[in-house]
This record gives sequence, structure tokens and C-alpha cells, in this order.
Amino acid sequence: MTLEAMLDGVTHLFLDTAPVIYFVEQHPQYLRIIEPIFSFVDEGRITAVTSPITLSECLVFPYRFNNTTLFSVIADGDPGQWHRGYQ
Repeated sequence: MTLEAMLDGVTHLFLDTAPVIYFVEQHPQYLRIIEPIFSFVDEGRITAVTSPITLSECLVFPYRFNNTTLFSVIADGDPGQWHRGYQ
């Protein structure tokens, strides 16, 4: 069964930190696996739900490496745009 088929009928999905970070970083090993989820979110087919803990964990890398652009995109921006600030 494909991921798309498993998500059929799902309206809300909780996302833990790992898939969010993989998407933001455009991780070469995991992106193809999680991309359908984020496509469904972009299309409005699924509402993604996450926690403040995920947000804080996503800020560790940009803070540690002084990537102020990514830090700002994550802290202030639309989560759907996070991967555009990753460098």
C-alpha cells in the first residue's frame, strides 16, 4: 500500500520533529518518503499538527550555526516555507 493510499481520508496528521527536519533540510535519504505528506498539506488535503517542542527542536541547528535566515524563517514564518531558508 502506498503512503498516498494510507493517507486517503485522513484530515489531520500530527508531525513529530524528525519528518519536519527532514523536509526542512531536504534530506536526500528521507525526502522522497515524506514528500507526499507535505504535498497533501500544501494542497490543503491534510492539516498538519505539531507541537511547540518540534518548533524549538527545529531551531537548534540554525541557532548553533548562526544561520539567522533559517532561524527567522522558522521562528517567524510559514512552516511550508521553512525548507526555502535552509542552506
